[in-house]
Amino acid sequence: MRDLAAHVLGDFYGRLARDRDGHRDGPGFAPGESLEAFIHRINQEWVEAHRRVSPAALSDTLDVVGGQVVRFFEATDPNSLSLGVSWAGIDPAPMWLDSARDFTEFWTHRQQIRHAAGQDTDPDPRFLSVVLDTFMRALPHTLREVAAPSGTQIQVRIDGPAGGTWTVTATGPR
Repeated sequence: MRDLAAHVLGDFYGRLARDRDGHRDGPGFAPGESLEAFIHRINQEWVEAHRRVSPAALSDTLDVVGGQVVRFFEATDPNSLSLGVSWAGIDPAPMWLDSARDFTEFWTHRQQIRHAAGQDTDPDPRFLSVVLDTFMRALPHTLREVAAPSGTQIQVRIDGPAGGTWTVTATGPR
């Protein structure tokens, strides 16, 4: 749980530094480093740096900085341009999609912490429905190399209170 908390704190500080404060001196890619390797490396740096911070201090800091992130998102135009969302194939992405991507990550980490603490997955469907809807927005990008006649549709239906129905339609040969 502690490592996840440090990782999330790093995400919070990164968001504020980059998007609220315009700070551009953050870590960069190492030569030949993939996006996945870069993300894992910088997350691990946050985990290592916070080993000396007590769990109580880490939790307090998450509360303070998390509140700043909430205020940032509340004050931001959801249609303004932001970071790309690579798994959806959109770069730059509108802020609403970038923030939804963050939400999916934080929701997932929250479930991991709940499970580590012996709790079940959060049963509140309001948040899971946002997570599912966000991930469904990746369908066109995920299926971009699948050959299909124009007009072909794939429908994903998820039952239950958080579910929904999503359809992706081929508009060209793929």
